[in-house]
Amino acid sequence: MTAISTAQMDFLVRVKKMDQSGVKPREVLMLWAIAREPGMMGRELAVKLGYASRSNVQIGIRRLLDMGLITDHRTVRNHQTPNDLYITPAGETFIAGLVPQ
Repeated sequence: MTAISTAQMDFLVRVKKMDQSGVKPREVLMLWAIAREPGMMGRELAVKLGYASRSNVQIGIRRLLDMGLITDHRTVRNHQTPNDLYITPAGETFIAGLVPQ
């Protein structure tokens, strides 16, 4: 049996943090994309991640909103579709805990 390197151990610790938080890998990608381009719409997010339609990211957006990791600053309040997504301080902290130092 070979020893685990520091880099491998660091990776496993980050995966465990993600698993314990309940955030799915797809949602981490979504959070990362929103942090890089604040204010994007769900449709733009889907395109950035290579999904065919907004519906492919809709559940993840809802989960991230419910967890308080992103916020929707939509301009049309009665519109059902999130259209102005921003990462919250909690989301920034979460991402910072996953990014290698």
